Amino acid sequence: MLYIEQSFDSPAANLVADVMLLEQCEDSGNEILRTWSPNRPAVILGRGNDPSTNVDLAACMRDRVSVLRRESGGGTVLLGPGCLCYSLVMRIESDPDLVGAVGANAFFLRKLNEAFGSEVSVAGESDLVVGKRKIAGHAQRRKQRSVLFHGSLLVSMDLELIAHYLPIPARRPDYREGRRHLDFLQNRPWNMAEARKELRKVFNVQYSATELSEEAVLNRAAQIYSDPHWGVNMPYATKLQQGGSKAASEE
Repeated sequence: MLYIEQSFDSPAANLVADVMLLEQCEDSGNEILRTWSPNRPAVILGRGNDPSTNVDLAACMRDRVSVLRRESGGGTVLLGPGCLCYSLVMRIESDPDLVGAVGANAFFLRKLNEAFGSEVSVAGESDLVVGKRKIAGHAQRRKQRSVLFHGSLLVSMDLELIAHYLPIPARRPDYREGRRHLDFLQNRPWNMAEARKELRKVFNVQYSATELSEEAVLNRAAQIYSDPHWGVNMPYATKLQQGGSKAASEE
């Protein structure tokens, strides 16, 4: 497996980077672990989530917080400074467990559980917890030959922001037991560099990958997130002149 540590200033670009790595694996077979860290809060909807019920859109618009839709499933999350985000792209043929979505969830969660420590356990469909409090959530996107499994670990996130921008979701895991965000979530204080090191170790990363072209990622983000279905709230939208054409993207 290859490794890439690459963050983009734009939340939209960070989402697009994962999609491009999945497409690369589908075409070339290159398996990659990517780690990145957001530099500003952004609400990320699962592929089928309804923004009118999953986000406080008025608060996001007032505070200029981006609301974007990702290609993978799962619930709505708030990413921001203090989150360690990681994306794993693998060939489905690499392990029998990756053939189906349920098996892939179990495969990746076992590995992440090992990376993040013995006090961490799996709960719900795709969460990691310490005790009964969630520290990480995950989602996946599947293609014919490859799978993307990505998630975020709460390290030093301002959890008040999550309560501010996200209502309690209608669909909740049983172990949540009706708790509000601040009683359900917790940070796992950890050195980010050490966390990245453990991820590389568990997934047997041997070489570094070439960074994605920033121009290519921004062009792709412009194409996708100019559509309001994907770019629900784009407070940093601007016109980018790239490749002889203009398109809406984030700064």
